[in-house]
Amino acid sequence: MTGTGRSPGAAALAALDRVPGAVVTRPEDAGYDEARQVWNAMIDRRPAAVVRCADAPAVSAALRVAREAGAPVRVRGGGHSVAGNGVADGAVVIDLSPRADVTVDPDRLVA
Repeated sequence: MTGTGRSPGAAALAALDRVPGAVVTRPEDAGYDEARQVWNAMIDRRPAAVVRCADAPAVSAALRVAREAGAPVRVRGGGHSVAGNGVADGAVVIDLSPRADVTVDPDRLVA
């Protein structure tokens, strides 16, 4: 699966840099190849940015920026998709790997 929509422009990438609780890695950044890798190394896709989000507000903000830019988005949880669905060429990858915990609110039925 490749990205659909358009790659985010410079303004959208700059907006991602301003998202609190997010670390953005682009193709020109050190660590980009490691950030875009799928665990089994069978998939070789080049997203426009990998956004590692530390908390739910960072995820929401990164999704909003990507949506407003019309950019394709992929969400990577543990990075274990054999098919590589968590990464796409030209996409904004929301990387949830820093989120190693889950809190459940049974009254509101949300996690």
